[in-house]
Amino acid sequence: MSEQKVEPLMLTVKQVSQRIQIGRDRTYGLIRAGIIPSITIDGSIRVSRAELERWVATASGKYTT
Repeated sequence: MSEQKVEPLMLTVKQVSQRIQIGRDRTYGLIRAGIIPSITIDGSIRVSRAELERWVATASGKYTT
């Protein structure tokens, strides 16, 4: 039986930064501003993979770095 890679439901800030190819500080800024939706679990910020994908799809062209 082969193992399938399972995409995580929740992403860390580092993973979000890598996926959208911006710096970690900029990612934190977008999260703090409420632009990228997130939740805090035991003091750790997490972003829903589905919410991030939805944000990217709707935010195209709205924000510039």
